[in-house]
Amino acid sequence: MLAQSRLVATGVEEAIKEGDRQGDSEDRLFHWTVSVRRIDDSDPATPTPSIYAMFRIDVHVAWRGGDARERSVALATVTLGPRQ
Repeated sequence: MLAQSRLVATGVEEAIKEGDRQGDSEDRLFHWTVSVRRIDDSDPATPTPSIYAMFRIDVHVAWRGGDARERSVALATVTLGPRQ
């Protein structure tokens, strides 16, 4: 659930911009990272560049399970955002 909420927050609650962010859940049980990278979709044959760019958003959440083993989940998506 945390991974999905971080994925959705990027571009909705937070502006889409390249870079990495990380943090911990309020209860400090989960550590998350969000990586945003622009996908180079430029086409030299296109006379007018679009005001939009494509971005890949990767989210990784890690935690220690009840058996003390390291667990993690990763989600990714591609979305449109303003060309920077």
